[in-house]
Amino acid sequence: MKNIVVVVSMISLLVAGCSSTQKMLGGSSSPEAAAPKQLPETVKNEFSEGLKAYKSEQYVNAQQHFENVTRIDPSIPEAHLNLALTLYQQGKTTQADKELEQARNLYSREFGMGGRRGTTPSGSDQGMNRSTPPS
Repeated sequence: MKNIVVVVSMISLLVAGCSSTQKMLGGSSSPEAAAPKQLPETVKNEFSEGLKAYKSEQYVNAQQHFENVTRIDPSIPEAHLNLALTLYQQGKTTQADKELEQARNLYSREFGMGGRRGTTPSGSDQGMNRSTPPS
């Protein structure tokens, strides 16, 4: 359950802060896959097939396509995010967590927000309910 909360929180941050993603939270209980505005020609078809498979809830097929994209061009954060989503849908949370962290790091670098694990951009944790005050 904790992993799902992490994914939803991460997706919410990405949706709020990234113009390169489509609407990611739809009317269903599972998040929609992200699609960048531009993709290198070398991965366009593979990425598109991954999106189609994900939308059709063919998560194993989607996983294969997004894994291919990350092998061809590991610098596309949406590919790692979508791979994480497909892995979560299959209950592969350990692998999904790694891909989600990779996506977070790539987005952080792309948008100048750092990228070190455990850090947050200034003011990004405002309004969060904390059980203990920050030190």
